[in-house]
Amino acid sequence: MKKIINNPTDVVSEALMGMQAAYPDKLVSTFEKIYTDYVNREVSDMVATYAQYGQTYTKKEVREMLYPDGSDKTYIEESAKKAAYQYIVVKLTQKALGIEYTDEDYAADLEQIAKDYTSYYGVEYTAKEIESLYGEEVMRLSFIETLVTDTLLDRISGAPEIPQSGTSES
Repeated sequence: MKKIINNPTDVVSEALMGMQAAYPDKLVSTFEKIYTDYVNREVSDMVATYAQYGQTYTKKEVREMLYPDGSDKTYIEESAKKAAYQYIVVKLTQKALGIEYTDEDYAADLEQIAKDYTSYYGVEYTAKEIESLYGEEVMRLSFIETLVTDTLLDRISGAPEIPQSGTSES
C-alpha cells in the first residue's frame, strides 16, 4: 500500500487540483457555461437597448451582429479554456503561497464591490445584485486572483532591484 506523503489535511484539495490539471475539459465546461451566460446576457441587453431607441431586433439578429459567422462559439470556447488554465494557475499559486480565502473574506469583498459600484454609478447596489451580475464562481476567482497578485507584489516589493543591462552602475 502506498503512503500519502503530503499533509493529510491537503489530500482532498490536492486531489482536486490534480484532477483539474489532468482533466481540464471538465473544468472548461464549467467556464463555458459562464461565458455562454455572458454572451446570452450581452445579446439580451443589446436587444433591450435597441428597443429603447425604437429598433426591433431578435436575439438571433443581434447575436449575428455581435458575433458574425458564429464567432460567439469560438469566443466561448477560447475564453473558457483560457479561464480554466488561469483558474488552475491561480489556485496552485494560492496554495503555494499559503493564502486562505474564506466565505467571510468573500462576503466582505462582495460588500466592498457593492459599495464601490454604488459610489461610482450613483445607484444603490447590494452584494447579492453584484453576485447575480457576474456569478459567484467568477467573483470568487477574481477576488482570489487579486489577493494572489497583491501577495506576490508585496513579497517582491522588498527584493533588491535588479540592474538592467546597459546600465553603468558598478
